[in-house]
Amino acid sequence: MKYNLVDYFDVWFNEEEGYTVNDIARTNIVIDITDNDSDDDIINKLIDVGFLKHEAINHVAIEWFDESMLEIFELESGEPLCSLEKVN
Repeated sequence: MKYNLVDYFDVWFNEEEGYTVNDIARTNIVIDITDNDSDDDIINKLIDVGFLKHEAINHVAIEWFDESMLEIFELESGEPLCSLEKVN
């Protein structure tokens, strides 16, 4: 399945509410994710297209909301970085 990269380029933080995505940009980057891809495979695909740096390995994680969307966030801080939305 193909997923479009959505960049969370403006994320706010406050002590009471945590992180809020204030603004996004839907990119032209499309990632192909198969049923056999692990979270590490998906992170490596984001590195391959230049969205994440190689140093992101072991520092970011993925949360699937359902088959149509997943979100990538920093492990240490919990800050959301981007999402991948299924292309119809």
